[in-house]
Amino acid sequence: MLGVSEGQVMKRFLYACVTLALVALISWGAMTAIPPIPKIVPHQDKLEHVLAFGALTLWLTVLFGPRRISWTVVLASGGALALEISQGLFSDKREGDIADLSASLFGIAMAGLSLLALRELIRRRQRAIAR
Repeated sequence: MLGVSEGQVMKRFLYACVTLALVALISWGAMTAIPPIPKIVPHQDKLEHVLAFGALTLWLTVLFGPRRISWTVVLASGGALALEISQGLFSDKREGDIADLSASLFGIAMAGLSLLALRELIRRRQRAIAR
């Protein structure tokens, strides 16, 4: 199978399953009438958006590989936008919110920038070792 081992296929399948589970969890949490997480701190909803979409960006990068960070950022951003639009169209109890979208995009940006910085750090170390 094009030089891909069975172990690599299983690993990729596991990464895809975790990513889909995370997408399902985020979607379920966003579309339920009553938020599933009790409110403990002020603006917790925004923090949840930052963490959820940051985690999604990280898992998408694990799934697609570190060379495709820009694609994972675009895909996660599209998901954040689609979620807010879906809340406005399909939920009687929830509505899309620009502040929620901004928090989601902030989480995506922070994850993407962290991944880019980490990738550059790894490249520099590899170059230093090769010398």
